[in-house]
Amino acid sequence: MALDWVPMANEQVDFTIMQQAYKDAVEQWIGAIRAEEALASVHPSVAEVDTWEHAHFAEEDAREKALQAKKNTRTRFVEVCSAFDLQATSIRSETVGSGASAPPPGFCPARSTL
Repeated sequence: MALDWVPMANEQVDFTIMQQAYKDAVEQWIGAIRAEEALASVHPSVAEVDTWEHAHFAEEDAREKALQAKKNTRTRFVEVCSAFDLQATSIRSETVGSGASAPPPGFCPARSTL
C-alpha cells in the first residue's frame, strides 16, 4: 500500500514560530542600536558616558540574542528539511509506478515559509 505525500504542516508552523522569534530579536537589537546611537549623538557628561556604556552592553546582549535566535532557526530549518527528505525518499520508493504523489527531490516545505 503506497502512501500519498502529505506536507509536514506542524514542522512548518514550528519553523515559522522560530523565524518570527528571530525577527523579533532582530527588531529588539535594532532598538538597542538606536538607543545607543541617540546617546552617542550628544556631547556627554560623565554620567551620560555611563548611560552610553550601559546602552552599549544592552546592544551587545540584544545582538547575542538575535544571533542565537538565527542559529536556532537555521538548525531547525536543517532538521525539518533533513527529516522531510528522509520521508520523501521513503515515499518515492514506495510509490514508484503506483501513480501516487510524492514530493520532488530536494523539496523542503520549510523553504516555502522563507
